[in-house]
Amino acid sequence: MNKSTSRKRKSSKNIKKQKHASNTISRSVPIQCDQNADKNLLSSWRLPEKLLSHYLNKGISRLFDWQVECLELPGVLEQKSNLVYSAPTSAGKSMVSDILIFKTVLEKRKKTIIVLPFVSITVEKVHSLKSVCRKIGCRIESFAGNVNPPGGFLKVDVAVCTIEKANNIINKMIEESKLNEIGLIVVDELHMIADSSRGYLLEILLSKLIYLKNQPSTTDSNLDFQIVGMSATIPNLINVAKWLNAQLYVTHYRPVLLNEHIVIDHKIMSIKRPSIDQCEFNPIRIIDPKIYTIEAQTMSVLIQLSIETILDGHSCLVFCSTKSSCESLARSISKTIFEIGKKTNAAKTEQEKLAKERLSAILEFEKITSLIDLLRKSTGGCDRNLELATRFGCAYHHAGLTMDERSLIEQAFRDGILKILCCTSTLSAGVNLPARRVFITSAFDFSGKLMELMSYYQMIGRAGRKGIDTLGESFVLCSNKDEEIVKNFLSSSVRPICSRLIPLKLIENLENNKDEENAKYQPSFNDYLVRAVLEIIVNGLAKKKSDIFNFISCTFLSACLSADDLLRKNHKFFEQLIRSVLRLLEEKNFIYFNDDLETKFSEKSIRSTLENELSNKIEITPLARAVVTSGISPSDGCFIFTELNRCRESLCLVNDLHLLYETTPTFVASQLPPLDWKNYLELYYNMDENLKKVAQLIGIKESFIYSQISDIGPANNTDSLLVHRRFYASLALYEIINEIPFAVVQKKFGLNKGLLQSLQQQSSTFAGMLTNFCYKIGWSSLAILIEQFQPRLSMGVQHDLIDLVRIPCLNSIVARQLYSKGYDSVVSLIHSKTSEITQILLHAYYPLMKETFLTNSHNVGETKIYISSIEKYLNIKDFAKLIIDEARQIVEVEIGQKLNFTEVDSDENDQKSENSQQLQEYSSIIRTNQIREQQISGENLQDPINQNEGLKH
Repeated sequence: MNKSTSRKRKSSKNIKKQKHASNTISRSVPIQCDQNADKNLLSSWRLPEKLLSHYLNKGISRLFDWQVECLELPGVLEQKSNLVYSAPTSAGKSMVSDILIFKTVLEKRKKTIIVLPFVSITVEKVHSLKSVCRKIGCRIESFAGNVNPPGGFLKVDVAVCTIEKANNIINKMIEESKLNEIGLIVVDELHMIADSSRGYLLEILLSKLIYLKNQPSTTDSNLDFQIVGMSATIPNLINVAKWLNAQLYVTHYRPVLLNEHIVIDHKIMSIKRPSIDQCEFNPIRIIDPKIYTIEAQTMSVLIQLSIETILDGHSCLVFCSTKSSCESLARSISKTIFEIGKKTNAAKTEQEKLAKERLSAILEFEKITSLIDLLRKSTGGCDRNLELATRFGCAYHHAGLTMDERSLIEQAFRDGILKILCCTSTLSAGVNLPARRVFITSAFDFSGKLMELMSYYQMIGRAGRKGIDTLGESFVLCSNKDEEIVKNFLSSSVRPICSRLIPLKLIENLENNKDEENAKYQPSFNDYLVRAVLEIIVNGLAKKKSDIFNFISCTFLSACLSADDLLRKNHKFFEQLIRSVLRLLEEKNFIYFNDDLETKFSEKSIRSTLENELSNKIEITPLARAVVTSGISPSDGCFIFTELNRCRESLCLVNDLHLLYETTPTFVASQLPPLDWKNYLELYYNMDENLKKVAQLIGIKESFIYSQISDIGPANNTDSLLVHRRFYASLALYEIINEIPFAVVQKKFGLNKGLLQSLQQQSSTFAGMLTNFCYKIGWSSLAILIEQFQPRLSMGVQHDLIDLVRIPCLNSIVARQLYSKGYDSVVSLIHSKTSEITQILLHAYYPLMKETFLTNSHNVGETKIYISSIEKYLNIKDFAKLIIDEARQIVEVEIGQKLNFTEVDSDENDQKSENSQQLQEYSSIIRTNQIREQQISGENLQDPINQNEGLKH
């Protein structure tokens, strides 16, 4: 028997099976404040001992006054009332929701859904609560991007989700009549309902919950979930609270004082706010441009202030409007620091002399060197520009970097290794990276328009680190010519937020009594209201027109209009709007009415059906269910149906490229930079015959590529151009799923690593959506073919590694090494020796650690590797232990049993029995069935928009 086979037939004598049972602490004493006790003292709130110890270890022993007041609002702590509250960044917003989460899990014994806008924040939230949840015996998992925890939603107590995933989970729970298992829905960044691209989906999600609560006759009477929303400060937050039937609490308290400034050329002015919409600007300082020798004159003031910040022992964030400006500014700052500290350069001023002496002591060059080493080991290696900037404690952060690079940079900034971080505005709404000072290079965005005031407040909210700084400072830079514009911008008020279910122009018309203009409006198939109506019909919440109107009255759109009773006043308009939406859905074969099953509606039959709503119910087609279950828009659903139907008739399976093209989203064509068409032609010439066959089948034409090279082809987004750009992305992805290194793919296709990784994750997301679509529409054979691409794209692996890469901490390189040594599945690792896995890891990382092997071979096992899935640095041996532990956790969840493992460290334990092989086979069957169930139920759906997700290390 060879070594590989022996691993597959492990003995089950080392496994002691126990019945799978929840270890969650049972609470008979409710979490509430003791009478006559100090309400601010955390120990007065009857928290479980393990929970209290967790917060004490984090240095939290007292609640702020506002947190106590918020929790004591009528019905909030008893979870009988919904809650909407607003507080500045760093004011401790999450503490209020966390207490309610623990009450839900421990006392109500129900599930919690936490809704966050971005993948990166969901990961951060899970990491912040993972340890305490483990202590009290509850399971918290992330449902975001390509992350789908073993066992799915039913196996967790707390699900941290993106908006898209949360909506899919709610849809599934409604469909299965299990919504009563949910006790709490927490929505962070509630003001996102006004977001132009994703706000409508958050509104649909919450509107469904409100509608269900208001319709007891159509749902389970045991629905007692609480909705908690956290929002930025907005003028009409009271409207949001009324919409959610919630208690409202607003505080402006900041534990760390924030001082705002505006920098006009070399003059710094303080910003004082006597009232919400009033600013006072007072000159406080003039910057001397000659203190340091700075080559980049356009940003000399900012560079000087940032160096001043690190000389005082602090850190700073610099928000830039573009990725390129992030990089150039980071290089300029690093170059200035280098020139100041250079021994051969004589100091020209007293300040420069002092800076020269202090910088070498402040910058931790040994740790910086280790950081650069880790960046080199990350996915795709380290960019030369990033490495040069990082050498002097400065770095940049934007979407052009891989997830590994961004994670390493974020952690290094938190640890104080990096002192200055130049980033794009998306960081302000993403991961939590506070700093003493925040600089905004311009109040204008990349297109030259003024940024949103809420974005400004999000950025400056990062200034001041609780528990570290006594104050935070923000500086927005502007030129003399823009002074008045920027001052007026800073003096303005945040605009009220509004629903995105219908175009904003319609809402304005309704408010201004422009009935004639609205009468001319006909909804397009891309309108968000169309999706909202289709969802509630498919979910069984609306069976006739009156149900749809009742649902509309539960939306934020209704709340926006009801201040002046505009909804009732415009009843006729909404009735016509709903009629138009239903007509659209009927024309596109999403719905039909039960009195006419054979033919499409004539105009007359549609009108009579809608008027006789009590007797004519709305029915759905398989296409409608496929669209809603897969989480795509109705318009995309029509396109996908047509394209996949055509694909079924002429699918080429000589390689994976044709299927890969189908799993490449159409919108990626617009994300690609201008293509090098000469390189495209060379790639085309170098294809083998099978690849060319697929290319020609898809519609790739050599003549079209020549027309683009000679600049006589179509400049606009014609269908042919979009096909060629989409195929170009598919070719790059084809290399990735065949485990070609990122650096090679980047050079071959001229696409940066961040974009490649984004394409990879978006395509993985799309593959999951297509799989669900095909299962629901009845195309099972095609679904099975597409299904394999989700994990392959997500991790960049060939088919044989699909099972292994379910282990969160693995990447394609390590998985391939494990596979080559006989560890070909998750189950094959559960009895492995740590020493064996350590040796495999050393071999996997040898190319990245040659210097360590040659110069310090006896300590090579202590070499640190950054594991982005847990955001920690581990040595090789600890990494090996993590792999084994995560494999065991997956097996436990999948077989539904708690297992006790004995570490295999002696030769005598190498004797295996057939029971272990049975366990492997059983686990494989469970996994196969689970995947199929998830695909059919829609639980495995991914997010259509993937902001920050990348390869997991």
